[in-house]
Amino acid sequence: MSNQIADTACIFGAPPIDANTLADVLTRAAAPIILDAGLYAHTRLTWALDTTLRTLAEERGLTPYFKTMPFELLFDHVWLNGDRGIMLAAEHELRRTRNQERFITGDFRKLLYSKAPLKLFSYQTLAHGPESDDLRNLLAGILTGFTQHAANEEYVLFEMTQSNAWAYRYRVPATGEIAPATFAEVPGSPRAFVASPNAQLMPHIQAVPHRPLPVSLCAERQRRATPRLEGSQTAKQL
Repeated sequence: MSNQIADTACIFGAPPIDANTLADVLTRAAAPIILDAGLYAHTRLTWALDTTLRTLAEERGLTPYFKTMPFELLFDHVWLNGDRGIMLAAEHELRRTRNQERFITGDFRKLLYSKAPLKLFSYQTLAHGPESDDLRNLLAGILTGFTQHAANEEYVLFEMTQSNAWAYRYRVPATGEIAPATFAEVPGSPRAFVASPNAQLMPHIQAVPHRPLPVSLCAERQRRATPRLEGSQTAKQL
């Protein structure tokens, strides 16, 4: 099988943001949380990443949805292009547990099934070194074993340690099966976490207004909310 990059764009469209810019902005968002509370404030860190992604989506005319919105669309965070599709699918696995590898690989696998040109995976390691290399190789192996790729999909890994962030990318070279995948470091890594005097550590959840759902999702949500009558009840009404 060939690992040559196809000349045509991804069938799902062009990535809505380049990996370098995405890594820079996420590093600035994560810095005040990690410098204040370290790697164990995963709830605050998730919120910082999601609200930053929300801003990036709206700047591009896209609709962001994540866990604090009316409902979650399969992934931790998505950017919707109206009813036309998903432009970004993101998963965050920021917990530090004994079973971290299982949680990381489980969440990363979700991205394989998303139909989006850009897929972001954020995670933490205690130190950038053998542990992070092993995790990255493990994720590359998962990509290699998958057989339903779409050419030119792009995966971005965003790894955070106590003091720095690293970003890696992999652009799918062909539709279907691929040769062994390898993540390339995004220029600018490592990105140091630097304190900002204007950083807001925990913006209040109510400060984020909900944007209207696309029409098709509104209809689906209403359908699920409508109680289903049993056959006997329906017969009585008739």
